[in-house]
Formats: sequence, C-alpha cells, structure tokens
Amino acid sequence: RISEDLASLLCGRPRFAVSVVWKVSRTTNEVIGEPWFGRSVIESRYQLEYANAQAILDGSSSLSACGVNSKSDLAETRTALQLVHSLAWTRLRTRLANGAIELDSTELRFDVDAAGLPNSLHEKKTIDSMKIIAELMIMANEAVATQLHRAFPSRALLRCHAAPDCQK
Repeated sequence: RISEDLASLLCGRPRFAVSVVWKVSRTTNEVIGEPWFGRSVIESRYQLEYANAQAILDGSSSLSACGVNSKSDLAETRTALQLVHSLAWTRLRTRLANGAIELDSTELRFDVDAAGLPNSLHEKKTIDSMKIIAELMIMANEAVATQLHRAFPSRALLRCHAAPDCQK
C-alpha cells in the first residue's frame, strides 16, 4: 500500500515531498549554481510508465501509447522529457569521465501461474527512460550527500570506494 499508493506520484493527487531542485542551462546542460533543497508538493498531470516515456522520446504521436490526453500535452511532455534526457546523458558522460563505472546487469522477470508458481522467465529490457531516472536519482543522491557533508562534516557518513584493482 505504501509504495503503490501513498508514496507514488499518482495523476492529479498532490504528494508531499522533499525535493532537490537545480537550475540547468538549456544550451550546455550544466547545472547553474547550487541546488535548492526543501519541502514541496508535487501534483503530476500524468502517471507515465517507462514505456510511455520511451514512446514519447522515440517520437510517437499516438496519445494512447504515450499515456497523455492531448496533442498539446504530448508536445509539452516531449519537450520536458528531451530536456531531462539531455541532462541525464551529460551527467552520465561527466561521471564516467571522472572515473565512475557503469555496472550493467541483467534483470530477470518471472511470470507466475494462478497458484503463484513461476512458469516462465524472461530478461527485462533496459530502455533509455529507465536510464534517465537512474541518472537523476544518482544526481539527487550526490547533491544530498554533498549538502549533508557541508552541514555536518564531522558526522556525515559517506561511503568511499577503494580505487579499482587494475590487475583484475
């Protein structure tokens, strides 16, 4: 109930949140200044699934495939998704250039029968819209960790990884 209802961004239902908000250059995709952290209320106009967002990014004009109600909403949503897509890719390239590694793994999905027993197995396909969300979550986590360290330098618990072993 918590993840499906109370914590989900459902269409037309206001949700209390703690947000990290950045100003981003539309031309360079670089973050301008420091992020804002604060309490907010989020009310989504649409509840897009990854496939809906991907259809929009891929240029679909089918309202039903895109999960929106009007051509104007489709255009507005496409513009917003293209902006976060561009930001996410810029951030990913920067992270990788700074030494981050990308660990791809295969996620498996099981189909179950009426008794709840697995009856088939398939690989979950990763699409760009999933990668956008993952990259934006990393961006938010980095910003929060930086803010915590600034506010509580002697108390902040930060996870530091050892350098990779080049022999492996």
